[in-house]
Amino acid sequence: MTLKQLEYWNVETAKKLKQFGISKLRLTCYGNSIASGYSEIYPTIPLLFRNTTLQRDMKYCEITLESFHFARARSNNEDHTFTWLLNNITQSEIYRMNRQDYENNTMKNIPFTEEQLDQYFPLFPKHNRGLQDIIKESNETLANIVIYHGATGSVIDNFTRKGRHKNLFPAQKDIQGLDAILRTIQNFNRQGSETQVYLCGIPNPMGSNVFGLVNHQLGTFAKKYANVVYIPPLLEQFVHLKNGMIQMDIHYSDIEYQKLNLKLMKSLCEHYLACKKKIMIDRWLYQVSSQIELGQDTLPSLKDYFEQCYHSFSQSGEDLKKFQKQLLKYVLERHPHDYFCIPKKQLIKTIKRGGL
Repeated sequence: MTLKQLEYWNVETAKKLKQFGISKLRLTCYGNSIASGYSEIYPTIPLLFRNTTLQRDMKYCEITLESFHFARARSNNEDHTFTWLLNNITQSEIYRMNRQDYENNTMKNIPFTEEQLDQYFPLFPKHNRGLQDIIKESNETLANIVIYHGATGSVIDNFTRKGRHKNLFPAQKDIQGLDAILRTIQNFNRQGSETQVYLCGIPNPMGSNVFGLVNHQLGTFAKKYANVVYIPPLLEQFVHLKNGMIQMDIHYSDIEYQKLNLKLMKSLCEHYLACKKKIMIDRWLYQVSSQIELGQDTLPSLKDYFEQCYHSFSQSGEDLKKFQKQLLKYVLERHPHDYFCIPKKQLIKTIKRGGL
């Protein structure tokens, strides 16, 4: 049933993107072992490869699918993943890291034949681009989406390599690194790109909510940044019976990975336009405030700008009132830091009234 539901949401997403003038969907998996589609019990398949009909479903609506993989199943704490972004690490470099992980028996589960390694992590990828270049690219017909899984690397490093910290304390190190990643991508957007980040929660093993506090912090990021959408985690089985043996794995099973892909596509379909508009409005307000701070005397018409934004939003059939409430919360959070040269009362009034 999940496969049929996934195919349905693939097609619904394709239709929405087509309606918004999109002709290319770029999905970049970024982060940890979940982003890698790793499993210690079941076959490991990179996350986007698990959505087997996505390319066909996008092509049905004349949308080209472009996928990138910037994830590892080990050594993936946010110090490392942030460095990948800063250093503009290439696809071939990440693929070499993945091959090293699996070829040299550094993982508990060694799931790939040489043929599969060449399929998933080719030595000479067709599009050998840098992560930063991929994220910064923008044009009107491109939906540039980052799917991020993280905030677990330092905890696992500390546990497996006998670090001195206890419990989930190292997760705060990753939270700080993740904040830096999201802040950097938002700064790219303020310079002209429009990359959206779908930030996924850490799996919830058997409903224990052991990562509840960390996931709460991840959910807060969706309110801090214009371009972030939080995707709550799935309830995962954790304890499995396979070949007559009880086995445990914090990673998702095959079925759970399919459910994750389903959740991703549904979220993309439902949030794409609102997220895109928030990115555009954040950039405009930030630039206007910055220009006034540097001596520009004239404040552009807030009324005219928001009237235009809201008109195009309403024309799409999306819920304008809901969007206005979300936007107002975000703007009030950001105003003292990023838009402080724009009169606050006037801005709030304009957002509430829709520029009318």
